[in-house]
Amino acid sequence: MRHIAQKLPGRASGFSIVELLVAMVISLIVLAAVSSVLVSTKTTNTAQVAQARMQDNARISVQIMSRGIRQAGYAGCSTPTVGSITNKLNGSGTAGNADITSPLVGAEAGASALSPNGEPLPPNALSTSDVLGLSYADGGNPLGVETPYMNNTTSELHVDPASTLVHQFDIVMVTDCKKGVIFEVTNDPIGNGSLVHNGGSVAQGPGNKDGSLGTVFDGNASIVKFISYYYFVANNASGQPSLYRMDAKNYGTYADGGPQCTPSVTSGCWREDELVEGIEQLQVLYGIDTNSDGEVDQYVKADNAALSSTDAWKHIYTVRLGILARTLADNTIRGDKSSASASAVDLDSNKYDVDGDGSTDFDAGALPTTDSARRYQRHVFRTTIMVRNHSVTQSNTP
Repeated sequence: MRHIAQKLPGRASGFSIVELLVAMVISLIVLAAVSSVLVSTKTTNTAQVAQARMQDNARISVQIMSRGIRQAGYAGCSTPTVGSITNKLNGSGTAGNADITSPLVGAEAGASALSPNGEPLPPNALSTSDVLGLSYADGGNPLGVETPYMNNTTSELHVDPASTLVHQFDIVMVTDCKKGVIFEVTNDPIGNGSLVHNGGSVAQGPGNKDGSLGTVFDGNASIVKFISYYYFVANNASGQPSLYRMDAKNYGTYADGGPQCTPSVTSGCWREDELVEGIEQLQVLYGIDTNSDGEVDQYVKADNAALSSTDAWKHIYTVRLGILARTLADNTIRGDKSSASASAVDLDSNKYDVDGDGSTDFDAGALPTTDSARRYQRHVFRTTIMVRNHSVTQSNTP
């Protein structure tokens, strides 16, 4: 009797070894493709995020300096058309001193001092980058002169004793829109409301030539801080190039503990603040009028012969800023930074004309292929700003 095998319902027959191997190969191919897409997406995203942050850093840097350039030479209501400004600071009018009424000063990369007055450079400034100095009255928060005002030209000014706007050794300007006087505060007015301006030397800052303001100011007058900032590029604590700002003349008490050391007008000892990371170079060109028609005819560097006098610097009508920004991480460009391999062609080899004068200011290709600086993304940002307060000649009586 013959038995016929019956196939049980619901029972699987399984896969052969060949089928399993084929399935594994297909799965590996799909997995490799997905992994490749993920890696590529991550690399692209990293580069895009780094570039976006670089652009933001450059934009912020330009905005900060542009605002200062527009304010350079601002003297509140004491404009040249209605009055004169007297500088009572010691050494004003001579080189290498506290003549902060020069609205614009600067130094070309590699210079040994600031033009036109020969003041010392910020000690930490990189020699490959320019330095830009701006001075102006900060009229955003004036401090009113209160009763009993002043008894005579040498007596103290009376202000609100609760105000913390002005500290000892600050450089300030008092103005009633007819006259303006720049001087150094020689006492601490906080709590007593008495603002003294004695003559002679002081512990911090230039001091005043004498104690007379030349004018008896009343309730129509107000007091504002006189700002003098230097902008430059320096390396921060982690070695990242950054845009810095130095408070070049005000030595008053600050919330973070005060000045870095006892300052000297000649040696220079000033407060420095890091503003923006990833700024590798600052290059500045100055727009001058060469034929006295009131229009910019030429853009020149700080060491140009056309800017050899103090008066010439007071007739700069525009400033062209050039910034070379870079990413904060050195992994945003492909290439082998450990050897001069074939992939080194992917490294940054560009020549950068930062200020737009037609010459190279930074040559990335000149760096060794092993240098991590070859793996940063870089971009040049430029803008031109009008110096609004240079449209007329300002009187600055020493």
